[in-house]
Amino acid sequence: MERAFHRFWSFWGTVTGPRSYAFPCLILTVGLCLTYVLLQQFRHSFRAASQVRFERLTDKVIDSISERIRVHEQVLRSIRGLYSASDHVSRNEMRQFVASIERPFFGELGYGFVRRVRRDQVEAFVKATRAEGAPDFEIKSSGDQAELFIAEFIEPLSDNLASQGYDFSLDRRRSEAAQDAVKRDQVVLSDRINLVQDPRKGSGFLLFLPVYGRGMPTMTVEQRWENLLGWAYAPLRMDALLRGIGEKVERQVDFQIFDKSEVSADACIYDVDEHPRGHEDWLQADDQAKDGHLSKRVDLDLAGQQWMIQLTSRPEFLASTRQNELERVVILGGALISAMGAAVAWTLTRSRRRALTLAYQITEDLRRENVVRERAEEDANGARELAERALREVETQKVAMDLHAIVSVTDPAGDLLYANEQFCRIAGYQWSELEGRNHRIINSGHHTAEFWKSFWSKITRGDTWEGEICNRSKDGSLYWLKTTVVPFRSGKGAIEKYVAIRTDITDQKKREEELVRMREAAEAATRAKSNFLATMSHEIRTPMNGVLGFANLLQETPLNETQRGYLDVLLTSGRGLLTVINDILDYSKIEAGKLELKSVEFDLEQAVGESVELLAARAEDKKLGLVLDYPSDLPRLLEGDPVRVRQILLNLVGNAVKFTQQGHIYVKVSASPVSKGETSSASIRIEITDTGIGIAKDTLPNLFERFMQADDSSSRRFGG
Repeated sequence: MERAFHRFWSFWGTVTGPRSYAFPCLILTVGLCLTYVLLQQFRHSFRAASQVRFERLTDKVIDSISERIRVHEQVLRSIRGLYSASDHVSRNEMRQFVASIERPFFGELGYGFVRRVRRDQVEAFVKATRAEGAPDFEIKSSGDQAELFIAEFIEPLSDNLASQGYDFSLDRRRSEAAQDAVKRDQVVLSDRINLVQDPRKGSGFLLFLPVYGRGMPTMTVEQRWENLLGWAYAPLRMDALLRGIGEKVERQVDFQIFDKSEVSADACIYDVDEHPRGHEDWLQADDQAKDGHLSKRVDLDLAGQQWMIQLTSRPEFLASTRQNELERVVILGGALISAMGAAVAWTLTRSRRRALTLAYQITEDLRRENVVRERAEEDANGARELAERALREVETQKVAMDLHAIVSVTDPAGDLLYANEQFCRIAGYQWSELEGRNHRIINSGHHTAEFWKSFWSKITRGDTWEGEICNRSKDGSLYWLKTTVVPFRSGKGAIEKYVAIRTDITDQKKREEELVRMREAAEAATRAKSNFLATMSHEIRTPMNGVLGFANLLQETPLNETQRGYLDVLLTSGRGLLTVINDILDYSKIEAGKLELKSVEFDLEQAVGESVELLAARAEDKKLGLVLDYPSDLPRLLEGDPVRVRQILLNLVGNAVKFTQQGHIYVKVSASPVSKGETSSASIRIEITDTGIGIAKDTLPNLFERFMQADDSSSRRFGG
């Protein structure tokens, strides 16, 4: 070992001698190499980070385009819901409905309805439209096609007057998009067209959604064409639709949109920077970085339309990264640190080798002596402190255990070798009476033979046993202990004793028994109450059905106006009381645990539609709009309890009609898929929105408390 050290210091003296330049040059070279490696790693990491950031910006552009189209789809679905909820939509109703919509202003010139009209119905259609409030309405059409697709409504009309009455069947692109919407039964975006109401004749599109007769089947293409009324549609101007998206990404990404995935100047339908003709260098971009710029192309399927989006990073993207400045800092910093290291190495080499070697030898001798002496002292002190600490810990643990735990020690046969004072106290014996006796002296006989067999099987294997044991004291009283039994083995591996540590849980057991008795009494009282409610509800409902039956018969007899008013009040009150009785029966079934939810196959659209239709008359009496939005792509056949679905909908929609004075009630059905192995499932969501009085935020926490109401005045004003 000493020979190796001497060789090292001999080499070190040669390298760092007074006239040696090798060591400083080595330090400088290593420092510059490390600087170069660090610079390459920095550039690699920077390129990866720039690529991730560019991907995020491009995803933001694509998501913004898709979101704006989706917003218009939702408006068209609302218009279809308006037609689905009514047998006829007047021009004034359409105008009010569009005015009530919060327009997104994403390129739409308005929203309207295209009516499907047969050639032999044109005159009657024009006459009816003029009589309904459009005396100047004219059809802009030619040819002799069997069916016309007429723009019946478009709001706001002042901005779209040129398109009113326009026959969409004349234009191939308009007609194909409308027919494709029926075939797909979903929103379809047309090819690029010139909008008749747009004087600039820029890139424009039409968004179509088919509308069918109320409650008509639409499962097949033939059924959809047979029951088709027309299309809800929206004319979109491309430059206005995508306005502001460049600012969303801080003008750091340049993008163009091409029709049908064809990259050419003629196929370009939108350019965020409006590159002039004749300077189409941007058409050569690909998915590789060029001159520090990043580029990619993405195919986008949007409402049946195939677009290709080309995205390229702009100079602002590179300028925001400050890459060149950071690279200069790395280079200058690495060079400076390398030079400083070389200077320090040069200073160290000026020291004399003999002084270093002598100092090392003296220091090494002293260190060896100190190490030997310190180890001897530490070993002696450590052994003494360890022994003292162990004794103190054992004594402390024994005292603590004797004060708070019930402890006993037995030999492998169960004969007592030790029992602390707590054990003797709870068992009622003196230690002299227990010493050498078997542990069975306190056996209560409460536990079965299987219990003790499992107990002995576990501890004889050397495993710790934990559980609750009931023992009997000397005076015959029973007490419960939470027990842990730990086997201890001898040096040869055989079990030589068992140590049991226990806690008295007698009071806890008594409380548990009392709780069980109280719960059984409460359940018996609840059953009695439920039986009483069920019996009384049946007894009341029988005569109530008789009263309502005779009231209905009386309604068919000749009555004057006053008598008929009295009879209407009687029928309304009777039906309300019968509803309360039925609710009491449901409540009784719930408390008795006998309310069963059926699981049968049913048509969800039919169940929801029938529930809404039952309340349509009440809504119409109050001049309220009751709209049902059931998207065509939702599943219809489900398994569940249609009776409870209708009951819940009638309660919620009925409340909405009751507490709404003006405006509308909007019922929306949506679904999201849920994966459950090989079976298909869906999570159905039904939302009811109204323009009624609402509920204050400070009242919401008490909404489901018994006998609580949001506002007592509501009972007096709305009748409950």
